[in-house]
Amino acid sequence: MRKILLLAVLTMGLFCSWQVALAQKTLTGKVTDDKDGTSMPGVTVLVKGTTIGTITDELGAFKISAPANANTLVFSFIGFNTKEVAITNLKTINVRLQATTAQLGEVVVTAMGIAKQEKALGYASTTVKSSEIIKTSPTNFAMALYGQAPGLQVGSSPGGSTSGVNMTIRGVNSITGKTQPLIVLDGVPIRDGEFNNGNYWGDQRLRGTGLLDINPEDIASISVLKGASAAALYGSEAVNGVILITSKSGKGKKGFSVDVNISTSVDHIAYLPDYQNVRGYGYPTYLNDAGQDANLFIHKTINGVDNRELIQTSVNYGPVFDGKPIMS
Repeated sequence: MRKILLLAVLTMGLFCSWQVALAQKTLTGKVTDDKDGTSMPGVTVLVKGTTIGTITDELGAFKISAPANANTLVFSFIGFNTKEVAITNLKTINVRLQATTAQLGEVVVTAMGIAKQEKALGYASTTVKSSEIIKTSPTNFAMALYGQAPGLQVGSSPGGSTSGVNMTIRGVNSITGKTQPLIVLDGVPIRDGEFNNGNYWGDQRLRGTGLLDINPEDIASISVLKGASAAALYGSEAVNGVILITSKSGKGKKGFSVDVNISTSVDHIAYLPDYQNVRGYGYPTYLNDAGQDANLFIHKTINGVDNRELIQTSVNYGPVFDGKPIMS
């Protein structure tokens, strides 16, 4: 009697196991990026309303066994919109996930173009978006950084779009007095030198640097990396911090499009230097006696012709302009 009862129990267990096997269905498929069609490994695939799930392999493929009464699979991945797919009467499911724009603002481009979550950074950084750069129609991109990043000081010389720009991050960090941060455009350093001119007795003009060649309309974002930790990968050249410029690209856009932005600015001269336009260069006799006459000219007779000459000097105390020729 015991043997018959044991046999009956085993038979019922096998029957139940067979029923459970029949009550499940196996689903396979692949997950790709909606933007460029590349495979997406590590995507979470979950049967909605249950704890049954799996993740995609390195090729973006997955295989999952779902209950027979399951109706929906949920696909989720960091930085992408979660997608639900009905699985009724389906065995193969191919899904394309779309990047989420809400989380792009939390990503910061750091050294060497590496993108990281802003909250995961161990140092101070500020990101300025393209919309903030072109809002005021700046003559060059550096002028648009006024007040956009804490700790960043921007100064410029008069001259409009060709004026030089000096940027300082968190004050002077070098005993040599060099303050200009390293400028990096799409991973390429721009060595534009210091914003100064030591030629005091000669050319004292402050000219624009290579920063003027960057079109603000072509910039997608600017990341300001502050301090030694932020700029460690760039070495000693980044002792004053780094300004990373990421240019725009055609990613995420379909078809052909043209954007046109036009801005016009007019500069008015506020003050002009007061030049004297009465006398040329030369010395009065009480300053230097070079044989000049009462009109401060030197006379030389060449081939019987009297020629007037001027004392070669940069001091403008010479004869009065009279419009008559002189010998150079």
